[in-house]
Amino acid sequence: MSDVVCNHVDEITVSELPAAALPIQDPLEVWLGGRGPKALERAGRIADGWLGAQLTPEESGTARERIQAAAARAGREFDPEHFGMSIGYAHDVPDPGLLTQTRGRRTDIDQLELVPVGADGLRAFIAGYIEAGLSKFVVRPLGPVRSWGEEARWLSDAILDLQT
Repeated sequence: MSDVVCNHVDEITVSELPAAALPIQDPLEVWLGGRGPKALERAGRIADGWLGAQLTPEESGTARERIQAAAARAGREFDPEHFGMSIGYAHDVPDPGLLTQTRGRRTDIDQLELVPVGADGLRAFIAGYIEAGLSKFVVRPLGPVRSWGEEARWLSDAILDLQT
């Protein structure tokens, strides 16, 4: 690791990119995450969407209800299609070392309740979230990926037909 510290920079400019270079959504949507009461209240009050993580399907359904109630209290509607979940999955039962990232945030639950294993496990996990009222999913492998093409095919076979 270098001990070099840079506190002076010359000749840097920041200019706008041509409008055609960036497809811009108008209006830009802001999605928030979090699972605590304040985070869910904030999402309902000001966000356009919510992306949760490390919640069971049942917990995510409760979070969705709290967000919708907060939105109603704020005199706004929260699009029912704007509830999602980030899901770390594994092809096989993961090495306990891979679960350390989830264990630090959720000491109150068996980590395998938050990590679907195998194609059938991932499919059932997502189906539980769909039943709880969620419709957007970010799926990410917990372990190393040998080939992203193979991974995409595996995911397609496992869950693509759940897309609505």
